[in-house]
Amino acid sequence: MGALTARTMPTEIRTSRLLLRRPVPGDADAVNAIEGDPRTARFRPDGPMDRGRSDAYLAAHLADWEDDGLGYWMVEAGGALVGFTGQRRLDVPTDLLPGVEPEGLLNTYWRFSPAVWGAGVPTEAVRAALAATLEAGVERPVVAITTPDNTPSRRMAERVGMRLHREVARAWGAPSVEYRLPA
Repeated sequence: MGALTARTMPTEIRTSRLLLRRPVPGDADAVNAIEGDPRTARFRPDGPMDRGRSDAYLAAHLADWEDDGLGYWMVEAGGALVGFTGQRRLDVPTDLLPGVEPEGLLNTYWRFSPAVWGAGVPTEAVRAALAATLEAGVERPVVAITTPDNTPSRRMAERVGMRLHREVARAWGAPSVEYRLPA
């Protein structure tokens, strides 16, 4: 499809406490630890990822950067990988998000180790990733899709400036809600 960005995304983003960097194949163990943790997958309709799924997940994110020029960032705090966030292309409708009008979106995602929950790290990282995407001039609506009962994700979407846009009959196998950054 080609890069979605008007300008090149940076190779890394630094905040006062965090490093957001593009993924590398060597991130597989850390990605598996976070995606395979039942606490981080509490609201995931299909539960924690096994190693095969998390490896495929990482491979898809590596491909996003190669194909589209943006994707999910690996987030480091104190030199340790503690989570990931960012935006990736989502062209709907898809098998995962059926029954909606055709539209090109950027899906915002976040998943963080419980070790950094409540410390402001996830919010800081999500804001930094959003800022980089917006600064690059991507011209697609930026959304976050979650389940109605996922109060922590709904609060995160609101903290970073998103507003409830619509209910979605089924996304990723479960009733869902879509938050969207105002245009």
